[in-house]
Amino acid sequence: MHLTAVEQAVGNPFTVLTEIHLHSNDAGTRRYFALCDAQLDWVERLALIDLLCEGAEQHDTRIMLEDEKAKTRQMQIRDKGSDAKYEVLIRSRRLGEDTGRNVILNIAGQLRALQAGEQGRCRPLTDDERNRLRTIQAMF
Repeated sequence: MHLTAVEQAVGNPFTVLTEIHLHSNDAGTRRYFALCDAQLDWVERLALIDLLCEGAEQHDTRIMLEDEKAKTRQMQIRDKGSDAKYEVLIRSRRLGEDTGRNVILNIAGQLRALQAGEQGRCRPLTDDERNRLRTIQAMF
């Protein structure tokens, strides 16, 4: 899964671009494709963003941007309810005018904003979807 966040600093002439790449192990991949087949991939996307938020809170995901060059952080996260594990690569860069000041970026904050946006767009599960989700979760 790939996520992209664009953050415009209020009152500053620059923007921060963050790209997050998740690479799952076999268990995570199988679960994702099972949920896609059940047309519940949006549920897994929301669950992965939740898992990313938890992981970012447990790891130091602050990044100091000193110039326009990309900076990276890596972490591993694990779904406690299954054997799914994820390698996470976070890459951020500042775009726009260089103010001469460093920018400390809180990736956990960006992820919480993504999480709130996704939750706001998602509808509640129907009874049928909830049953399909439980069936798939029991397999993993």
